[in-house]
Amino acid sequence: PMADMLNHRRPRETKWTYSQKKRGFLITALQNIPENSEIFDSYGRKCNSRFFVNYGFSLEINLDNEALMTFELPKNDPQYAIKARHLGFNINNDKNDDSQGIMKDFQIPIQYNEQKVKEVFSFLRIIHAEGDEMTILSSTNSMGLNEDLSPLSIRNELKVLEALNISAHESLDKFPDSLEYDNNLLSDLREYPLKSNRRNIIVMRKGEKEVLTFYSDLLKICKPFFNMTYIDLINTLRRDTRFRYNDSPLMQYVNRVVIPLVQRQSN
Repeated sequence: PMADMLNHRRPRETKWTYSQKKRGFLITALQNIPENSEIFDSYGRKCNSRFFVNYGFSLEINLDNEALMTFELPKNDPQYAIKARHLGFNINNDKNDDSQGIMKDFQIPIQYNEQKVKEVFSFLRIIHAEGDEMTILSSTNSMGLNEDLSPLSIRNELKVLEALNISAHESLDKFPDSLEYDNNLLSDLREYPLKSNRRNIIVMRKGEKEVLTFYSDLLKICKPFFNMTYIDLINTLRRDTRFRYNDSPLMQYVNRVVIPLVQRQSN
């Protein structure tokens, strides 16, 4: 019971184990903790919906927030059978009706380096592949979404971003209020005091909207880059403060996808 009293903080300051020698639960500090300071533990990387439901709090800033989006490989796709195999589906055991294709839900954060995000991008690259992109796809020998499928082409990647944009908009439209509305509510600390349940609910809801907004905006932000030369793109990124930090979610995508595609086109 005492261990449950430690609040959450990342990066973690302690670790816990069960000690057979001491016959008890052992919490060990991973760094020097000043006298009379609060001792924290890490509850792990989770989105606010899990923090709130399981532990009763939400983090004001949480890069691990996630949002649900659903995508489909339609049954009438001319390359349906090939794409289905690359997605890891055995269409011979497909029990769906003739009109339904392959639908898959993705609960994803905004960091491109996360496996969950790589899976949704791989799924979308496969279902939007055409022509020479199918040849590239076949040469990868990738089956299933556990592998990180590299970008196939600028055309294909734009289709991926358009699909994310559409799905994010559809999800955002289901909320009765906007992200701006939630931010305005949270600015009122009298009505929504820090750590209160009233505030935690709004913070949790806001986190999902922020993820959806990120994917909604990604097309608008990145589409102009694909028409630039490699040199122009690098110069543009250096001037724009949004791309200042290499480990930011936006720069993760730009570094891993946009720059290599533009460089390939410029060669």
